[in-house]
Amino acid sequence: MSLGGRLSVTGRRTIRERLVAEMGGYLRNVIREPRVTCAVCATPIKPAFDLCVRCQLDQREFGGDLADLVVPLCYGIRGRQSGYLMHSYKDLEAPARHNQTLLGVLLLSALDLHGGCIEHQIGNDVDAWAFVPSVRTDRTGEHPLHVVAKRAGVVLPEIELIIGENAAQERRLTSSDRFILRTTDGARGRHVLLVEDTWTSGGNAQSAALALRRGGAASVTIVTLARWLKPEEPPTGVFVSQRLTEDYDPRICPVSGADCIRFGTATAE
Repeated sequence: MSLGGRLSVTGRRTIRERLVAEMGGYLRNVIREPRVTCAVCATPIKPAFDLCVRCQLDQREFGGDLADLVVPLCYGIRGRQSGYLMHSYKDLEAPARHNQTLLGVLLLSALDLHGGCIEHQIGNDVDAWAFVPSVRTDRTGEHPLHVVAKRAGVVLPEIELIIGENAAQERRLTSSDRFILRTTDGARGRHVLLVEDTWTSGGNAQSAALALRRGGAASVTIVTLARWLKPEEPPTGVFVSQRLTEDYDPRICPVSGADCIRFGTATAE
């Protein structure tokens, strides 16, 4: 089952128009540019490197057991509306439910337009999904991220991840035992779409990817709604002020950074 091209031309146009109208003015597309942003997580980096420090360390320790592909859909910028969106969607008040719907629209649009790009990059269709669970012990009920994914129409077989014994350890670091699979053979041989809300260090998302690998997943693609940026930290401040100046355009591919409809079944309509 391919992720791309699930909507009709009319449905695609409607979703894109709503996304641009409600969030386009403050969301910013991810930039994929060598020696400008990390080749894994798209955070700004110093020009002498290909990866950010955190992704370099993870690659050295875990190598090929990490996710095959990380796809941030936009930047969540601390102190700006995009940052507020990523924090507030988890609250219990009415605005949070509206923000969950908006993020569902963001995810739906991205998967419809660019799901084929993800599958082309990996070499096979996505055939299961999971979401990164919260390691907070005070959260009850359905996780807001699960609500977002359902509103985006993710109907693939779901693989449930649960918290392991070492979930309380430093959350910014990647750990091979932070999460476990509730059903041990659910991921075997599958290409799993792993949905995360905000990538800060990637520790939780990559820890979840390691759990899926341990469960036999053939491929793991992390789709994170936002890559978190702190403008007060160099070189991020200059990057935000000089590079993140254009309104969000759903047609720009979060995989390649191009205006890309080449590999999906979606059209530009």
